[in-house]
Amino acid sequence: MSYKFGKVIGRETAKIFFKKYKLRNPLEKLAHGPLVFAATGIGSVEILWMEMKPDRFICLWECPDSVFVEEFSKRSLGKIKPPLCEFLAAYSAGWMKETLGMNLDSREIWCRASGKRSCRFLIAPPVELASLLSEDRFRRPREEYQVIPIRF
Repeated sequence: MSYKFGKVIGRETAKIFFKKYKLRNPLEKLAHGPLVFAATGIGSVEILWMEMKPDRFICLWECPDSVFVEEFSKRSLGKIKPPLCEFLAAYSAGWMKETLGMNLDSREIWCRASGKRSCRFLIAPPVELASLLSEDRFRRPREEYQVIPIRF
């Protein structure tokens, strides 16, 4: 349920933002997503790897400070098990779907609540996502990527 909700919120936020600031260029729209994400306090975005073509989009990104993990840690919510950031995955997929006009989904590969340095996500077309998630190239150490940190 939180995935569907997050995806709708991501799309609707993007629509409002694009209209208000008259954003039309996909790169401008894409760049504003992480800024809105950080400005709202949800978390910051660090892009590890991205492939952007007219008919294909894949993005690997991390969030080192997810608000969901912070709350989980403060409140010791033992009944909830990581991964915790389904909403973040969905929000990013919704924003990018609105940005590019293509059907996209996202999954959390790993979660900071499980002891990792950051929460890591992969966005891709739904028909490719399952097979991409099994690829080792998306599980490499952070140091092997050229990280683009986007902070507010």
